[in-house]
Amino acid sequence: MTGALAGRNMAGAAETYAAVNHFFSDVFDLSLNGWGESRHIDHRLLRGMPNADAPDFIEFGLDSDGRISQVLAVGHSGDDEVLRSLVAHRTA
Repeated sequence: MTGALAGRNMAGAAETYAAVNHFFSDVFDLSLNGWGESRHIDHRLLRGMPNADAPDFIEFGLDSDGRISQVLAVGHSGDDEVLRSLVAHRTA
C-alpha cells in the first residue's frame, strides 16, 4: 500500500498517506492495541483502570489543539473500529 502510493507520487500524483497506523501485542493474558502516532502527543487522558490485577483501560493521546492523535487500549476489546475512527478523524 505505501509502496504503491510512493510510486504514484514519484510519477506526479499528489496523494497523502491517509491510513491509520496500527500495532498490537499479546503477552500472556494481556493485550495491547495502538492506533496513530505518539510524535504529536501533548498530553494524555485515561479511561478505565490501569491496575495490576486486571488492567482494562484506554489511553487517549491528544495533540496541542485537543484532538486525538493516538489511542492505546490495554486489556480492552470490542471497540477497535471506533477507536481507529477517532484517530482517523482526529476527533476533538
